[in-house]
Amino acid sequence: MVDLMMWLVIAALLLAAAIQSIGYYQKAALLNQMETDLSGVASRVMAQSSMNSGVLDAATVQAAADSANWSNGIIHTVESTSTGKTILRATNPGVPDSDTIYLFDPCGGLSIGVNVVPKTGNAATAACGIAASDTGTGGGTGGGGSSALSFNTLTWQTPTNLTSGNYNGLAASADGKKMYAASYYNDMYSSTDGGTTWNVTSAGSKAWIALSTSADGKVVLAAANSDTLYLSTDSGTTWTAQTAVPQSSWNEVKVSGDGKTLIAGSSTTVYTSTNGGAWTAQTTLPSAYWTVALSDDGKVMIANDIASAGYVYVSTDSGTTWSAKTSMGMAVRQRVAVSGDGTKMYVAQTSGIYYVSTDNGNNWSGSAALGFSTDSWKGFAVSTDGSKMFASTFVSGHGYRLFTSLDSGTTWTEKVVGAGGQNWVFATASEDGTHLMAGSYTGISIGTYGP
Repeated sequence: MVDLMMWLVIAALLLAAAIQSIGYYQKAALLNQMETDLSGVASRVMAQSSMNSGVLDAATVQAAADSANWSNGIIHTVESTSTGKTILRATNPGVPDSDTIYLFDPCGGLSIGVNVVPKTGNAATAACGIAASDTGTGGGTGGGGSSALSFNTLTWQTPTNLTSGNYNGLAASADGKKMYAASYYNDMYSSTDGGTTWNVTSAGSKAWIALSTSADGKVVLAAANSDTLYLSTDSGTTWTAQTAVPQSSWNEVKVSGDGKTLIAGSSTTVYTSTNGGAWTAQTTLPSAYWTVALSDDGKVMIANDIASAGYVYVSTDSGTTWSAKTSMGMAVRQRVAVSGDGTKMYVAQTSGIYYVSTDNGNNWSGSAALGFSTDSWKGFAVSTDGSKMFASTFVSGHGYRLFTSLDSGTTWTEKVVGAGGQNWVFATASEDGTHLMAGSYTGISIGTYGP
């Protein structure tokens, strides 16, 4: 009898272990299915965001999730944060103590965190890397904040404490909070409040001709004519001369979103760096007066000669290899741009036409939406998703003019800033499209979109 009882106990223990093992693997399978299903939701959210002019709010996320026929879980909260992000929290009925957290930002980015965490809002938020105080309190309505960007009104301000000068060097962080402005043979300035107040940096007075900054505004690359490049990695507090690059006449510089990839176009050569400072001369490209651009991740680059007729050159591997794009033929084109996600390329040429490519420059479609010929494009900027555009042009008989588009360039609206009649020598914008910067012979103007 004792032996029988012992065997029954052993059998019971083995059975319990087997049941627990089955439960573990079933739980893991359910979590994997949950992640797969949420990826489907994510793709719908991204598509919906594109159709919604890049605006991504809690309602957009919820609508996309509802249309996904998500059968393996329940979306129980869609929250917005004051930092402009939307949290999608989901529960699987088969795993009652789990949440899967997805983060979305208004420009179409996606950050995924699959974590078994308590259902409390603060813990779920912490798992996503956001301060708990930023979490909205409403389920599906946004609660404490809205992630949608508003483009209903455009308000301009003209800083008065900047030295008068030719402001060709302008740059802004992705959200437009940090800004930099430099003029020819004058000081360089920085702002941390969207252009309301400005302070002189330690860069000194040089023939500043071009500026660019990373998404967070910490890495700044500047070019001075008849001089070299200067790099700051601490938001303009200190600067290092890039002595490995020869002194030259410069046209344009760009910094990738993470600040690791740099590109600069001179009067003869394109220079690139993929580690924040060790430079490579792109000797496979012909000698030309280069304008340049690159994607947020630094992989997609575009270069074009602004002084004489030539081809557009494209690299999709951070400058390792380049290819001439011949489908548009040879022409003088003054500005190039790449959407932050690298999916769209733009070139602006005289005659008022700009071209767009969605296949790495192999094919291009032209647009004359401005409605007139331009003698030159002074500045050309696009938002991360390409839906917001800002340009400065010079037109014989009409002078220097500023234009904006909120529908990927389908329609353009001229913007008259102040009394008008200013010589707008450059224009740029933050990657989210909310902050515009225009430089003239005498100063700068800052445009801010809002409700």
